[in-house]
Amino acid sequence: MDTCTQELIHNAFVINQIDCGKSYAAGLAIDPETSKIYISDWKGNCVHVYDKDLKENSKFNNKTPIRSPRGLRFKDGMLYVAESNGNIDHSCVKVFLRDGTFIQEIGHWGSHEQQFRLSLALDVDEYKNIYICDRGHSIIKVMTSEGKLLSKFGRENLKWPIDIRIYKTFIYVLDHKYTHMFVFDLEHNFVTEFCLPSRYTSSYFVINSEGEIIFSDNKNGRLVKINGFHTLIYHTQLPHNRIDISNKGIEMDREEE
Repeated sequence: MDTCTQELIHNAFVINQIDCGKSYAAGLAIDPETSKIYISDWKGNCVHVYDKDLKENSKFNNKTPIRSPRGLRFKDGMLYVAESNGNIDHSCVKVFLRDGTFIQEIGHWGSHEQQFRLSLALDVDEYKNIYICDRGHSIIKVMTSEGKLLSKFGRENLKWPIDIRIYKTFIYVLDHKYTHMFVFDLEHNFVTEFCLPSRYTSSYFVINSEGEIIFSDNKNGRLVKINGFHTLIYHTQLPHNRIDISNKGIEMDREEE
């Protein structure tokens, strides 16, 4: 994960916020060289670009049509965009330069090996291989930058893979159906799994430099952080909650208002 993202979410507190208006923000990436923030607008079919002061700098969709953009990742000056319009007839990965210049399209909607049914998120490894969460097929597909299928994994474990991060020697996959985090090694072998704290419903996560996982709690509108031992550290809304971390696990009680 890039340094800018680490600084923004390290303490899981809001530093500033972007008003996206009527946009449907479905993904976010930060360019580590320019510190510009890229936000995918799923319903608006474009990617908004903000400078480091959170002022909209530009948006791009005119170099090539962007259709239902979801997850975003930056790698070596390239922006990778997962696209899917909801398991209807469109799923692919598109690659752009940071100024929006279209480079290539990888894959398309369908049921064959090199096709996707619901490509929601992705990550890119050091060899520029692309790991795609194909929720429609309940699997992770690994493609080369030329669009060749290298491998696929997770079918025995995953149901609705919705986000993915490559961190050091492990691959973390968030499953929205089970609210579980599944961990694989770089050979794509299953290592372990753990359930996110109860009462949370999450769609996205990041991993900071300490190996702590910060995930979105969609149900309660907050960020939650757990450490490398999968123990809750804190979340962003504390006033009416008591958190008790004991040998029995994590207990959360909401006080009567």
